[in-house]
Amino acid sequence: MRTLRWGSVMALLCVAGVAVAAEMKEEKAAAMTKPAITRLSELQPLQRATHLLDLPIRNPDKSLEGVVKDIILSADRTHAEFLAVRFVGLPDRVITVPFDGVRCTSDGKELVCEFKREGINLASGFNANKWPYEYANLRVSTLLKLDVHDTSGASVAKLRDLLIDTADTRVTEATVSVGGFMGIGEKLASVAWDTVRFADNAKYAEILLGNRVLRSLAYRESDYWQHLGFGDKDMEPEPTPTRDSGWPPAHYGY
Repeated sequence: MRTLRWGSVMALLCVAGVAVAAEMKEEKAAAMTKPAITRLSELQPLQRATHLLDLPIRNPDKSLEGVVKDIILSADRTHAEFLAVRFVGLPDRVITVPFDGVRCTSDGKELVCEFKREGINLASGFNANKWPYEYANLRVSTLLKLDVHDTSGASVAKLRDLLIDTADTRVTEATVSVGGFMGIGEKLASVAWDTVRFADNAKYAEILLGNRVLRSLAYRESDYWQHLGFGDKDMEPEPTPTRDSGWPPAHYGY
């Protein structure tokens, strides 16, 4: 009887050992598999500008690696034209990479550009501490600090994010925060980007909606991003963002 028990125990241990070994083999194979390179639009058609900032970027052979420091819009502010990148080994330089040529890894953890190491030198780009004047009012990081005014000049919101259609680099919507006190209790609302105007000095943005209307359209942050089809993780592949029937209201300018 005792022999039978020991035999059963040994059999269970063997089965468990085989299962663990198989799992370890699968994990090792997954770790050794290189993620494919794909188009941003195939991973996530709409991207939040704030998710692209500070994302790692490299060229295909990894001879150049860096970080996205900013997004530069086109002169009419309708499209994302360049990514401003600081590559490892060139800490004092910012190199502009055409947005429409950028791809990403299929796991969404890195952006990939076609720059070659021999094509980068100290004469490329511009000084990281001295941006060209023409980019001053086209940098996403600068725009996201602006107050949003209604047509009477009253401050009703703040710009918090931009949504970029990665298929054609077009900026589609602006996310604004309303209400709250010192960042506490704020809610988020969406405004069609083509309804946003900027003062001549680009010190603030202007929209046609008043504070009351914006508040009526606002959601808590977690609910807001779920409505847009985004998950909790940056660059996480999600189903194509869809909007429930009747959302967004006609106020958005669609």
